[in-house]
Amino acid sequence: MDSLDILERAYGRPSVISDGSKLSIDYLPENLPFREQDLVALSNYFSGALDGNLSSNRVIITGSVGVGKTSVAKKFGQRIEYKSQQIQRNVRYVHVNCRRVKTPFMILLSIVKELQGKVANRGYAADELLDMVIAILEEQRSTLILVLDEVEYIIPKGGVDLLYAFTRTADDKRTYNHNIGLILIARSSNFLSYLDQSTISSLSAPIIEISPYSSDELSIIVKDRVRECFVPGSVTEDSIQLIADIAEKRGGDARHAIELLYIAGKRANIEGDSLVYPEHVRSAKANVDPSLLKDVITGLHPHKLMLLLAISRLLRRTKKAYITTGTAEKEYALIAEELGEDPRKHTQFWEYLQELEIIGVINMERSSKGQRGNTKYISILDLSLHDLEKEVVPRLQKLLN
Repeated sequence: MDSLDILERAYGRPSVISDGSKLSIDYLPENLPFREQDLVALSNYFSGALDGNLSSNRVIITGSVGVGKTSVAKKFGQRIEYKSQQIQRNVRYVHVNCRRVKTPFMILLSIVKELQGKVANRGYAADELLDMVIAILEEQRSTLILVLDEVEYIIPKGGVDLLYAFTRTADDKRTYNHNIGLILIARSSNFLSYLDQSTISSLSAPIIEISPYSSDELSIIVKDRVRECFVPGSVTEDSIQLIADIAEKRGGDARHAIELLYIAGKRANIEGDSLVYPEHVRSAKANVDPSLLKDVITGLHPHKLMLLLAISRLLRRTKKAYITTGTAEKEYALIAEELGEDPRKHTQFWEYLQELEIIGVINMERSSKGQRGNTKYISILDLSLHDLEKEVVPRLQKLLN
């Protein structure tokens, strides 16, 4: 089969993904679950923007990766621009990612291009570009809401002077025809310790700290994205919950959850499955965040390997995200007997489970989602079950022969 035939077969194959564009990192959904409070807080700080009188003109947003910092800022930008058009005000929202646009000069150039569409083709100094920004705002009688996202990346590259210039420009307006509001986004407020006292004093900004998402919140976010992007009924509930649990352990990272969902869908397509199962999610996790599988199992006692194999086989057979400890113990005993070994007693079995959890190979929950009781439920979050068994089986044979 030539490469053209392979491509035709790939493109002609049914897909569980109906709209891949909405799984992009840059996609901004209509609603931001669990972030409305942060949006309200941000709107309150810039309440004067719509009447040209910013009583507070700078805010810092902090939070770990994937908690929605950028989405909150962009959604605020959408809302305030829409509202300003309704009441015939001129509010411009400009969002600059400082990790991509890495120098103060390039940041200022980006702002000018955003405000007026083009820049004359000649060399400029940074000071000239800042003057140009002010001149455009003066001419348009505009309020600018400027977002410097991942601001910590420009601090070592002249970013301190840029921040100071913007704060002083906002305070020392040449006329009353413009306002500049500044939103700084960073993982933490630690970047402030690298600023000089004058800049810190000029900045003097309140901080909106965004908390990580919980597993339940991530589950709702993933379900929303499944409704937007996947063929109805093509992603199992267990897969959604597994994605949420993995992303919660990654620091409540919704971005990671959406990435896992996308790759899991692609895995299902490649394997010709009409449903996205937990094993597709585990394969996605191994693809996104490759694990040191051989290092994990090296040195494990044969009976711990048998228990790991039992858990893996049960998860593959049931196509579930979690299994009970009781079923795992029975499967472990069967594997031990097949290999001519006496299964360990219940107390030892529990010690093995706890050790596997401590080293991060398995995950245990007190009870299944939405169920009551003290039974623990087991899953493997980070490893492809297929790859795990490929490593465990020959290692067991080697150790027992």
